[in-house]
Amino acid sequence: MANLSRSDVIHKADLDQLIELLGRLGDASVAARATAALAVHRFIEARGLTWETLLSPALLVVTDPATAFWAHLQTLRSMSVAATDIAMGQAEPSGRLGGVVRTWQLAAQALLDWHQGVLRGVEEQDFIRHRLAAGTLSNAQAQLLAEIAARANLSWTR
Repeated sequence: MANLSRSDVIHKADLDQLIELLGRLGDASVAARATAALAVHRFIEARGLTWETLLSPALLVVTDPATAFWAHLQTLRSMSVAATDIAMGQAEPSGRLGGVVRTWQLAAQALLDWHQGVLRGVEEQDFIRHRLAAGTLSNAQAQLLAEIAARANLSWTR
């Protein structure tokens, strides 16, 4: 498998959701089409994707945990060989795996995809899912997400 960045991987459930949103672009109502277009834009932005990535033949659609695990290892490899060694059990971590990502959306998605163990109950999972769906964070919500992400040693730059 070639080195993958996080934006080269999309989960099957997310792809199905995107297909449903795109199907709404043919609605007879102008308002419904505009709402669908905005939903598609927010969907793509919340996952740190681009149209180029989505339409690329190299996009990996993840359908099972094993594939997600290997895709995650490839992502770690692109970030750090040492992190991959730790994930493969070939080295001892000096701290928890994590890193700095570009956006809060990528950090939130990483929490849901690969760091569920740090989430304290369904409330935190729902909080993250709702914030991703809304595409916005208040200052208080950003602080809460930063505290949750810190448990996975994750942070974001913007």
